[in-house]
Amino acid sequence: MKRENSVKLLAYIIMPVIFTILGYVLLAVALKPVWDLALGTATMFMGDREPVFESKLGNIYEAYAPKQGSKPVTEGIVRSSDIPFPELYSKYGEISCERIGISCDVYWGDSDEVLEYGAGNYTGSFPPGYGRMVLLAGHNQTYFLPFQYAEVGDIFKFSTYYGEYEYEVKRVEVYDENDLWSYVVDNLDEKEELVMYTCYPFHVVVGRKTDRMTLFCDRISGPDVQWIEGQFD
Repeated sequence: MKRENSVKLLAYIIMPVIFTILGYVLLAVALKPVWDLALGTATMFMGDREPVFESKLGNIYEAYAPKQGSKPVTEGIVRSSDIPFPELYSKYGEISCERIGISCDVYWGDSDEVLEYGAGNYTGSFPPGYGRMVLLAGHNQTYFLPFQYAEVGDIFKFSTYYGEYEYEVKRVEVYDENDLWSYVVDNLDEKEELVMYTCYPFHVVVGRKTDRMTLFCDRISGPDVQWIEGQFD
């Protein structure tokens, strides 16, 4: 009888503990997407510190850009042999548009880590001046948030370590991500076109967004980079 009472007593103690643990496990599983979303959003807004990789790879923009008081190169020809090509994940420029209030660093490479600190240049495209597509990506909740106010005719200033460029917005469209990629593949080598995109719609945080707000811009000033044929083949 005492043994049965002991077993019942243990059951009354152990079973609630087991059910409590299972309840916490199920709750953690159910809330994991919410937690991941909150963590990702918080990470995007903690981009006021310098990226770790920049200290490892250097900052080519600061190292080679014209010093204060000197005039940036805005026309003519720059030989590719005279300028080092940016290293992966290094800052090589700054882009801004005064009318919509955008100003951010530009990095060579568009990894998730890069996009925490500025705009990322897809490495399958080119930097400004090479006569090919310049493809930039940025987060729609941080650096590219002002894109929602962009209009045809807006002027973007793109400062690099070898010259200063201006691009004029010719089209503002929303593309499905797959359609945008098809456009990039088909037009990558056609002409120099600054294509900048971010997730759409704005201010919608929950769920995966497959549309992209895209700005198509033509170059209106800046030096040509004279590069060796086949250099990037």
